[in-house]
Amino acid sequence: MSAEVRSTCPGDGQSVGPNLWCPTQAQLFLALAIYFVVQIIVRTLISTSTHLDESEQLILTQKWALGYGPQPPLYTWIQKLFFRAFGLSIFSLALLKNLLLFLIYALAYWNARFITRSHPCGLVAAASMLFIPQISWEAQRDLTHSVLACVFALAAFALFCRAVEFRRRSDYLAFGICIGLGSLSKYNFLLSLGGLLLAALTVKNLRGAILNRKMLMAAVIGVMIFLPHGVWMVDHWQVASSSSSKFAVQNSGHWVGTTARGLINLLVASVGFVLPVVGILGFVFFRARKSPVEIPIRADFVPLLTRMLAIIMTLVALCVILFHITNFRGRWFQAILVVVPILLATQVRPRLETSRLKWLVGCSLFVAGVVLVLLPGRIVFGERLRHEEPLHFPYAALAAQMKDSLKPETVVVTQDHVLAGNLRLALQPRQVVTTESMDELGPAPQYLAFVWSLRKSATPPKGLTDCAEGFGTVDWSQARHVSADYLYYQRKRGTLAYVVMDRSQKRNP
Repeated sequence: MSAEVRSTCPGDGQSVGPNLWCPTQAQLFLALAIYFVVQIIVRTLISTSTHLDESEQLILTQKWALGYGPQPPLYTWIQKLFFRAFGLSIFSLALLKNLLLFLIYALAYWNARFITRSHPCGLVAAASMLFIPQISWEAQRDLTHSVLACVFALAAFALFCRAVEFRRRSDYLAFGICIGLGSLSKYNFLLSLGGLLLAALTVKNLRGAILNRKMLMAAVIGVMIFLPHGVWMVDHWQVASSSSSKFAVQNSGHWVGTTARGLINLLVASVGFVLPVVGILGFVFFRARKSPVEIPIRADFVPLLTRMLAIIMTLVALCVILFHITNFRGRWFQAILVVVPILLATQVRPRLETSRLKWLVGCSLFVAGVVLVLLPGRIVFGERLRHEEPLHFPYAALAAQMKDSLKPETVVVTQDHVLAGNLRLALQPRQVVTTESMDELGPAPQYLAFVWSLRKSATPPKGLTDCAEGFGTVDWSQARHVSADYLYYQRKRGTLAYVVMDRSQKRNP
C-alpha cells in the first residue's frame, strides 16, 4: 500500500502527502473576507483624516482626465466611481483599497493552485502575503497605485498561464485587456510584464504561446487601451515625469562609486522585501520530510517564475548601470516581487505536512492579529508613543469651524497636498486645489480661500502668496485662525489659518 494518501482538504483532489490537513477553500476566503471587512471598519472609525496617497485621490477625483501627474490614471478613475457610488468618505477609500488587497491574496492562491494543482499550496501562497511587510502593512497603511499594480501583475500572470495551458482566444483577449489596464495602474507593471514575456521566450514549451497571432492580438489590445494616456504623456511629459527625482539619479560623480551605491541599495531593498517571507517559510518547512513520491505539477511554470524574477532584477540592475539610479523604495518592488510567494509555494510542496501547515496558519493568524492591533494602535496611542502622523491632525474639526465663512462656490487653495485632500473631504462640495494645479482651474472664481497650517510657520508659505498675487492683493494680516485638539492627544492642538478673497470687491471698490 502506498504511503501517500489523498489530501483531506475538500476541493483539492490531488495527492499531496500523508494525512494532510488544511483549511478548506471556503474557510480561507471567508477568513480573508472577515479580515478585510474588519480593516475597512477600523480605518473608517479610527480617524476622519487621511494620509498622503488618500489625500491625493481626494484631490484628483474632482475631475475626469487622461492623466493626473506622475502616476497613471486608472486608480483615480476607479476611486472616482467608488465616490459616486458610496459617497465622498473614508469608507469609500478603505473599501476600494481592501477589495484590491483581497484580490491580491485571492490571485496568489489561484496562481499557486493552478501551477501545483494543490489547494494547500494555494493556501501557502495566500498566507505568505501576510509575511511581506510591504503588502500586509505598508499597502494597508497608505498606498494606492502600487496595490492596483500588484493586482494586475498577478492577474496578468494568471491569464498568461491560462493562455499557455489552453491556447483559447478568450484567454488571450483577457490577457490583452489586462496588459492595457495594468499599464494604466502603475508604470512598473510594464517591467513585470516584460520580465514575464522575456522569461517565457527562454522556456521551450512556452515559446509557441507567445510567437503566434493570438499574442499579437493581445498586444494590440493592450496598446490600444494604453494609447490615449500615452498620447497625454507625450503632451504633458514634464508633469508625467515629475517624480523621477525620487530615483536619486546621479549624473555627476565617479561612475564606479555611483553604480556600486545603486547596486547595493537595489540589493538591500529587494532582499529586505522578500527576506521575511523567505525566512518564515524556511523556518516552518525547512525540517519537514520531503515526500519520496514525485508529485505532478505544471512544471513549465516553475522555471518561468524563476527566470521572470531573474530577468526583472537584471533589467533593474541595468537601469542602475545605465541611468545611475541610486535610490530604491520597498513599495516600488511590489508589482515586481509579488509573485515570490507563488514561487515559494511551488518549492515547499514536496514538504507539506499537517503539523507544518498548522504552524503556517498559526503564524499567518498571528501576523494578521498584530497588524489589526498595531495599525489603529499607532493612532490611538500616538501621544504615548510620541508618534505623530496626518491621521492625528484634526482636519474635520478645523474645517467645521471654517465652513460658515466659506460660500459653497468658494475655491479653497493650499500648497500642501495632505491638507488639500482633507479639506476637500471636510468642506465638500467646495472645490479644493493645490498651488501646483492652479493652471487647470479654468476661469478665475469669485471667491477664493487661501489656507495653510501653522505647524511650521505663522506666515503663509511663499508658494501660496505667489499664487494669491495672480488673483489680486491679499491682506494676510486679516487671516483667521481656527484651532482644535489633535485626535487621541490631550495636550496638543492643530491650527489652520486662512484668508478669504472676494474678487468682486476688487472690481467694484
